[in-house]
Amino acid sequence: MIQNRRLVIFVVLFMSVFTGTLCADWSLNWTGEPGFEEDGVQPDKAPSGTTFDFQIKFDQGTSNIMPQWVKLFIDIDGNGRFAKEEIFDTKIDDNDPSIWKIRKRIRVNTSNPPHIAYYFEAFADNRIKSSQLAFGPIVGGLNQSFVIEGKGWFLEEGLLPMEIRTMKKRDRFVFINTSNNPQALSISVPKDAPGPFYPNEDKDTDEANSYVISAIVTKTDHQYVDHEEFNTNGSEDVITYDPKRAKDDVFGTDQENAGAKIMPGESVAIWLQLRAPAFAVGINATDEQWIYIKIEVSQAN
Repeated sequence: MIQNRRLVIFVVLFMSVFTGTLCADWSLNWTGEPGFEEDGVQPDKAPSGTTFDFQIKFDQGTSNIMPQWVKLFIDIDGNGRFAKEEIFDTKIDDNDPSIWKIRKRIRVNTSNPPHIAYYFEAFADNRIKSSQLAFGPIVGGLNQSFVIEGKGWFLEEGLLPMEIRTMKKRDRFVFINTSNNPQALSISVPKDAPGPFYPNEDKDTDEANSYVISAIVTKTDHQYVDHEEFNTNGSEDVITYDPKRAKDDVFGTDQENAGAKIMPGESVAIWLQLRAPAFAVGINATDEQWIYIKIEVSQAN
């Protein structure tokens, strides 16, 4: 085994940077069928070349409308972005018109398998809305790396200027060390992240077109992280272009830093806090934006 192996994972978050009108009450949710209670894919883990079943439920709410289309976005190559060739049309289930599904065969390079993410998107009533971002399936052998679990964090509605949103337990990212060595986390925002918005290193900033995103790493039995636990010593938990390694006060809480040394077989949870821009100017100032988080996994000291 390569002792100093470094694994880089891109986590994609969605941010609306404007205060919009209320959306229609339809939504995309997991179907709740056997195997699909907590996500939208089955099986959850299989060898490369397996055909996976993806499905999502279109809940009409009180609108009594049907979508014009429902698409599946799969980050098959694991680069944190969804290319045109990674977007697929789904079809209505013959037995349940509220369920949209697709079968997709996925092949990956098993010598360096990616960490796959996916979500669904629908167009109805002249609006586009998305499901939660989810991780999986696990394709190929991942016995020497980290496994991501959890649903991801998807902000469905626009944030008011500088309103703070803190991740809840159902949304947090869970990392499992499936390697044979202690591992540590480093977190950053990639410098080539698209869009006019950029991360600010000052948790109290009010600059235009800048956002503040912070992280805390805990053990998985930690039930929640309060918004006041972030950045208790200044801006130590703020994620920047320059990678910050989990140590001491950085990404820690209650005198605990679970991301500094994760033993084989142990799990940790990453909690995020997002502060939307105070105001936005220029081209695409009111567009919805993606935030890319770069997580690096390397052998602990």
